[in-house]
Amino acid sequence: MTESALVHRLQIYNKGRVPTYLAMKYTAMRQSPFRFMRGTAHLFYEDIPKDSTLLKSPKAWICGDLHLENLGSFKGDNGLAYFDLNDFDEAALAPCLLDITRFACSIYVGAETMELDAKSAAGQVDILLNQYVAALHKGYIRNLEQETATGVVKQFLQKVQTRNRKLFLAGRIIIKKNKIQLVTDNVRYFKLAPERKQEITETFQKTALYKSDPAFFAVRDVAFRVAGTGSLGMERFVILVEGKKGVNRYYLIDIKEAQAPSLLLRHHFHQPSWENDASRIIEIQQRVEAAAPALLSTLSMNDKHFVVKELQPMEDKLDLTHLQGRMKRCAQFMGTVGTITAWGLLRSSGRQGSAIADELIAFAADSKEWKAYVADYAAKYAGKVDRDYAIFCKAYDKGAFK
Repeated sequence: MTESALVHRLQIYNKGRVPTYLAMKYTAMRQSPFRFMRGTAHLFYEDIPKDSTLLKSPKAWICGDLHLENLGSFKGDNGLAYFDLNDFDEAALAPCLLDITRFACSIYVGAETMELDAKSAAGQVDILLNQYVAALHKGYIRNLEQETATGVVKQFLQKVQTRNRKLFLAGRIIIKKNKIQLVTDNVRYFKLAPERKQEITETFQKTALYKSDPAFFAVRDVAFRVAGTGSLGMERFVILVEGKKGVNRYYLIDIKEAQAPSLLLRHHFHQPSWENDASRIIEIQQRVEAAAPALLSTLSMNDKHFVVKELQPMEDKLDLTHLQGRMKRCAQFMGTVGTITAWGLLRSSGRQGSAIADELIAFAADSKEWKAYVADYAAKYAGKVDRDYAIFCKAYDKGAFK
């Protein structure tokens, strides 16, 4: 791909985002090939040939952007700790192999950071695919629990179940002039104009979530929030609410703008008629996950739609450093991802056009050819990500994205 072609594709896709925060996205993408991949799911889908084996796999509810850092632990709406896929912005009804292939590609792209050579990375992809096939072929679903989890996943579950809320909020909120407020550090949280805070507060107070317990969701402050990579430049806010009285009475609510999934810009798979994209995201998330994150809901403001949920700490999301130089831990993690991805497909099977469980089981039983295809495609596309990243860096350094 030429430099001008790549710049054009990136600018067209990101058109309309808030310029200040879009600049942060491009800067984040400049950090490494993996961050570049995280910010360019649309390129992944644009580059899949129309006759690819990936597109011939059974239709299922997929998260749409499965990679190494889109998993983490959280407290569900039942108060229990879960480790699962945790970003459904790109979720859609689509061929089931798209998710596992993108994840396999992320293993190759992130291999250097994880201190894996090419042979070791290929071995980790084999573990991922073997466990994915095995879980699909069994055809039954379990929940990933603290007692049965291993390695880094077990550590994540233990941490979120025993988290001290006071420690989590430390550094995020402050009492100033007898008023509780968010710490706007211009890194994670940014100040909003008073009229914008008021607009967001009033909109939030019209939601079913707020009306379910107005006393619990008493708004104390609002800020713009920066997090992730792919969604940077879109509107995202954090609301500080004062809930239960006592030591742990403050809660943070994440409000994230939703947009159409990028895979559907290139590939036209029939979708149900959703009320809006925020509704699509939370409905698919509730179908795929063992339990939904706490307070998951939606709101609409200024003709935009937003996903609402209790804020998940950044440290509860896996990053590549958790796996760095640890082959056994890597292998345990890849196997877990293959398993929970298959469970998500089975859990949401037979819903509004998704393949039934029997079809997924049969697909797994005949996996030899497509498994080899996925591994090969992921390795080759990882090479393309590296080449595109080099082109992007050259354009970025010349000021193409300022």
